[in-house]
Amino acid sequence: MSLLITSCVIGTAVTGLAAIRWGRVIGMFFSAVWAATLVYFVVPPVFSFEEPSAASLGILGVYGIVSVAIVQRLPRAQANRFRHSQDGGSSPYEVEYHLTSSGWVRGSEWFLGILQADVTPPGERLLTLVKRVCQRPGATAAQVTWSETWRDGSVQDEELTSLRALHPLLLAPTEEAHHPVVVRTLPGRVRGFVSRIFGWDIEPYAGE
Repeated sequence: MSLLITSCVIGTAVTGLAAIRWGRVIGMFFSAVWAATLVYFVVPPVFSFEEPSAASLGILGVYGIVSVAIVQRLPRAQANRFRHSQDGGSSPYEVEYHLTSSGWVRGSEWFLGILQADVTPPGERLLTLVKRVCQRPGATAAQVTWSETWRDGSVQDEELTSLRALHPLLLAPTEEAHHPVVVRTLPGRVRGFVSRIFGWDIEPYAGE
């Protein structure tokens, strides 16, 4: 029983580290895999999923509850600090922009997947875009893509279109002030995980 308790403590610590490094989804996935591993290799009868004792189930239950509590209590910046720099480019840089009724607000920034500036999204935001700049090996110019990572579901498309026409997103001097091409797909962290696993390049489309 002491081995099971020790393994659960180790699993809890590693779950927290995984969530900090790769995000909450990965942390919870690791927690579930670790629990199944303990049931099969540590909980009697070993090498079987059959008839674990009530005490063992109780310990595993506590492990699951503590793991969920730890992962859910991680600050947003920690859970999101490693982002989707999966394409092999050098110096990937990402920055959030939040659209509010009064205009655009600059948000958090990442460089090489490490959080550089943690900015809490404004409570009145209606839309969040992420600008990503990546210099691919051998490329003469940086690749700039935009992703839509969040929008207020209660806001109509017509209202967003009007706001974006009223408040064009002003970019760097070398770029035009325009409505950026947007990727509308999975949430940012899930999209990055899928892209890293399968090696997919999720290309933007000429949306709004």
